[in-house]
Amino acid sequence: MLILTILLSLALAALFTVLPARIHHRRPVRADLYAGAGVSALVWLWAVCVWSKPGLSVGFDAFRLAAILIMQAIACGVVCGFRLRGALPRKLRTPAAVGLLLAASLGIELFVGNLNWLATHSYTPVDLRPYLVNDADPAAPLTLNDEQTTLEFAGLDFAIYNLQLDGLTSLADGDTPEQKNVLLTLNVAATDEASSVSRQSWNWEAAPASARSQTHSLDLSGKASTLTLTPGRSASPRAERRNTSPGCAWGSPPTPRTRRGRL
Repeated sequence: MLILTILLSLALAALFTVLPARIHHRRPVRADLYAGAGVSALVWLWAVCVWSKPGLSVGFDAFRLAAILIMQAIACGVVCGFRLRGALPRKLRTPAAVGLLLAASLGIELFVGNLNWLATHSYTPVDLRPYLVNDADPAAPLTLNDEQTTLEFAGLDFAIYNLQLDGLTSLADGDTPEQKNVLLTLNVAATDEASSVSRQSWNWEAAPASARSQTHSLDLSGKASTLTLTPGRSASPRAERRNTSPGCAWGSPPTPRTRRGRL
């Protein structure tokens, strides 16, 4: 699938490189190469960055093929369209520019505004609740308060690339903006194959009103062993809870493709 994507991408790059020259009845120039092959190279650089974990070639499927080729077609098409706009009648140049800007906005929304969804599309969610240490009632929701200030998961033994909160709600009861839109700050620490000491640490700000904030990316080396979540100083543990039904924690299953963790 990766080889097919590369071949189709090269065909698209060649098309948008020679198209302006063919329309203007001239030989291709350096600017045509920048608009075709250059923009295509930037699209591939974007793909390498988005699917850097566990790697662009790992688990490469039809979804990635479609995403890369569609983004390449939009990017090269917009650049090529602006370069060819001068060949249109004067009254059509403004509508053409508006249409190209709309296409560019659509591409940015799809491929930049949804980076996390694109990166985790083929990840397999895993419930981390069975790995929770000292879980008195596995069927009850997890609540962070003055008595329960730390969530520790042990015995994972698989790679985790992302964490996601499922069913995050606030226990705050009031009409003020701070009580309606509580911000939960979590300190995330983990041990992995590179270190048996919990040296990794990330600050994670999540809010019940923001679905995108409830997913957090990790940067571990190999398989994770333990994972610890503790509220930050700016968070009120009483104000937040994770309403955990089965499938509340996200981890990554030991599949050869992609892996992610769920909280």
